Order: sequence, then structure tokens, then C-alpha cells
Amino acid sequence: MDNQIGTAPTHGAGQAFSDAWEVVRSVALDPVGQLAPSYQRLPPERALAAGAILCVASALACTIGAASGVQSVMGGFMSFGGGGRSASVFVQALFACVLFAAVMIGASFGVRRAQSNPAPLAADVFTVGVALLPLGFALLLGGLLGAWQLVAILSLLAFTCLVLVLHTGFTAICSLPSRTSTPAVALMIAVGLWVTQALM
Repeated sequence: MDNQIGTAPTHGAGQAFSDAWEVVRSVALDPVGQLAPSYQRLPPERALAAGAILCVASALACTIGAASGVQSVMGGFMSFGGGGRSASVFVQALFACVLFAAVMIGASFGVRRAQSNPAPLAADVFTVGVALLPLGFALLLGGLLGAWQLVAILSLLAFTCLVLVLHTGFTAICSLPSRTSTPAVALMIAVGLWVTQALM
């Protein structure tokens, strides 16, 4: 499905961050229901840029949340001011999160191409970016509060949301049938986890 609003390319980091923030505001309370309308409000190049920003933001949130949680448990031992090793671990964790998002985007694109689906790459990047937002928020909030039980509950809800958003991206944005979308979502997540683990 082609985007309905906007045809002229708009360049600049400011526009991309503004678009990403508007997407966050739109999907905050209803990521599944607002996914397609939020995507359709942007031309493909802006949807791609906004989705990429959301992927990186989610990766940062996951990494900071996990690091904060570990630091709250282990105290000053894991403080980032304690030397280069902590910073190195942080960078590796951030890279793993970004890699996971990138592999899922690639898997989504591959599934669609196998089905001869004409949607642009922006659809994959945007969908994955929105899908990862709840997980990033869950880990960031739980990590900063140092509440691992809260992290477990929020992560379960976030993972459920991730699955639903990915499925909605296939069906509502890319117009793939549900019988294809359901196994494709499982494949995306499995490949993302496997590749990330294999390369880290």
C-alpha cells in the first residue's frame, strides 16, 4: 500500500526527529490501531527515517535500562565511570540491540519480496521501529526503578505488543494475508534472535 499523504522528499535530521516524535505520540496508547494511520501520514522516505530513529531509540532504551538495572543490583561495580570495560560492554549491548532490529527488518523485507509484495523498505523499518518501542520503554522504566519483577511483567506485555504490531504491519500496511503474516512474524523474531546471538 502506498502512502497517501506527501510526495515531495523532505530532508534534514530535524524533520526526521519531528516525524519520529509525532509517531511516538500517535502510537503511545494504541500502537496496533495507530500503526497504519501513522505510516500513511508520511511519504516513504520520511517513514523510513522516522522508523530508523525509533529503532535506534528503542535500542538505546533497552541498553540503558538493562545497564541501570544491573548497576542497581551490583552497585558501583558496574558504574560507567569505573573504566573502559563498562563502556565497552554498553557499546556491545547497544550494537546487539541495533543488530536485532536490523535483522528483523531484513527478514521482513525478505518475506515480502518472496511474496512479490510491492511495499517499500520504509514499511519494514517503520513497523519494526514501532514494534520495539514498548520493549525499550519496559526495560528502561524497570531498569531505572531497579524493579526486576516490574521488568518481567512489562516485558511480557511489550513482547505481546511487538508480535501484534509486526503482524499488523504485514496485514494493514503491506496487505499480506494473515496466513502468511502469522508464520512470518515468528520467523522474523527467531531469525533476529539467532543471528544476533551468533554474531555477538
